[in-house]
Amino acid sequence: MAILIADGSDGGVVDELTSRIGDVGGQPVIVAPGIDGAKMSDGSVLEADSQLTGGPSALFDAIAVVLSEESCAQLLERWLPFSS
Repeated sequence: MAILIADGSDGGVVDELTSRIGDVGGQPVIVAPGIDGAKMSDGSVLEADSQLTGGPSALFDAIAVVLSEESCAQLLERWLPFSS
C-alpha cells in the first residue's frame, strides 16, 4: 500500500498508517513528489521509497493520501495545472 506524502504531511498519521499496514501483513511504501522525501508538519524529514513519477499506481493495491491542504493544492497545481 502506498502512502502519499508531501511537505506539511502529518508524520503521526503516516506513522500510524505504517504501523497498521504492517500489523496486517502489508508493506507500506512512502511516495513523495521527490525521492528525497518530504518535511513533515513537525519539521522532521521522512525519506521516500518512491517518487510520484517513478512508481506507477498500478503497483499498489491502495493509496492513502496524507497531505496538508497547502501541499495538496501545490501538487494539483504542479501535476494537474488545468484543475484550477
